[in-house]
Amino acid sequence: MQTFLILLSRIALSLLFVLGGFRLTAAFVDEPPAYEFLNMRSEGLWTSLPTRVDPQSAAYERIAPPPDPFPFKFRTGPKLRVIDGANFHLGGVEYHLVGAPLVERTQICTNAQGRRNACGLKALKALDNALRGRLVECAIDGLKANRHLVKCRVNGQDILSLL
Repeated sequence: MQTFLILLSRIALSLLFVLGGFRLTAAFVDEPPAYEFLNMRSEGLWTSLPTRVDPQSAAYERIAPPPDPFPFKFRTGPKLRVIDGANFHLGGVEYHLVGAPLVERTQICTNAQGRRNACGLKALKALDNALRGRLVECAIDGLKANRHLVKCRVNGQDILSLL
């Protein structure tokens, strides 16, 4: 029993020396600087109550959004008229897809085996299926012969890759 009491007193004495050393060290060390974002007495950034914020007094940096690469947006509907595989008419304006191969509606093509197919109608229907009833985003690239030259995408995918 005596050895147990000696061991217990040595542990208590060691603990006393360690805590005393911390206390003595803290007396000689300067206080850390108080940071405003850690100060609990500062004005709260978050609140559970609706608070009016004055944008003029806020010192936050305002970052402009990046420009939209496809600013011209429209939803196609029953007024869409596809002319051929590269041109369509909507709302009294005619559009031409830049980079699309010009395949006339009446064009007939032959494959490697010599078989004929209606590639003009297939191209027209492919463009009609890609556009009909969807939200189309376009970038106007110019104007040529009363047609707007456009680069368009549907659901973030380029229309030319869909064709």
